[in-house]
Amino acid sequence: MRVLAAALWIASFLFAVVVVAAELQVPLDHAGRVKRIDAALAQRLRMFTDRPDFQDARLFQLADSSYVLEITSLAGAGLSRDRIPLTAAAADSLRGAVSTALAEHHTTPVLDSSGRPLFVAATTATCFGLYGWAVPFLFMEGASSEAATGAYLLIASGGTFIPLWLTRHRPVSTGAALMSWYGMSRGALHGALLPSALSDDPGEKSPVGGAFALSIAEGVAGFEWASRTGMTEGSAATINNLGDVGALYGLGFADLADANSQTAAAATGSWNGRTSRSARA
Repeated sequence: MRVLAAALWIASFLFAVVVVAAELQVPLDHAGRVKRIDAALAQRLRMFTDRPDFQDARLFQLADSSYVLEITSLAGAGLSRDRIPLTAAAADSLRGAVSTALAEHHTTPVLDSSGRPLFVAATTATCFGLYGWAVPFLFMEGASSEAATGAYLLIASGGTFIPLWLTRHRPVSTGAALMSWYGMSRGALHGALLPSALSDDPGEKSPVGGAFALSIAEGVAGFEWASRTGMTEGSAATINNLGDVGALYGLGFADLADANSQTAAAATGSWNGRTSRSARA
């Protein structure tokens, strides 16, 4: 039963990855520098002038290699989204127009770094709170306290400087930062629980190793998912909240299942006791 639960959990995660891969955000220019055209950039490029309430435009590639241009505009007190199907040739023509406009108007696209402070803060907190002590515990058994302390400090500091270096030329949206933090924090919980689902006696290091591995895996997966699909802050927050609600539902159902099994065991024991007394009589 535990193996089945673990298999279903892993299958659902892989299914989510496949579904996400069905629609991938791609650059709007040939150089791969423009992932999103906002209102300010559109004004400099003299594009989308037929839409006075234009907000932004993104290009997505579908699983069948076709494309969709998603244009967001103001509509009264809210937003409206137009999804315009494009062939591969039309998408290439759009990229050419954007590249030409960038060169013609001497415009350099600005990276979206709105989520970078949150992303670096999240990686720093995770390295201080989990990775820093998990690595000595898992891989430095028998090492001196000085070596373990040095490893902890090195990993903790790496949680700040490595993400800063990796994202120096890469956009980091708020949505990507939220998904990365959710993956790192909830991945640690998933990894700590997974060994218990696979074995009655997972050992001392298995939960820590699972938490360490899945925290990194889900953190990277969440960041890439949000970055590649152009996920907004609202979408990321919705996914995170619904994921937590699902975890609470799972906890409740697990508690109910355990209570039901205990009730059945008690009833069985009571019945066996009555049967034994009747046999003796």
